[in-house]
Amino acid sequence: MPILASSMNASGIGVYLNAMLLRKCVVISETPGASDILTSQALFVPPENPDALARMIQKAWQDDELRDTTA
Repeated sequence: MPILASSMNASGIGVYLNAMLLRKCVVISETPGASDILTSQALFVPPENPDALARMIQKAWQDDELRDTTA
């Protein structure tokens, strides 16, 4: 769930909470309200960094244990 640095607010909280409820692995931008509340429940990437986002998605896709423990 990429979030723009200019809109770092809780607008996406429902999206990632629903994904967590469905036991999905959440990849999210590291923002206040996410990284200070969630720890091992999500995989974080810097905001507005598409390369880091792509690497984290690939890492989660290839690592079943990481994906399962995060979900």
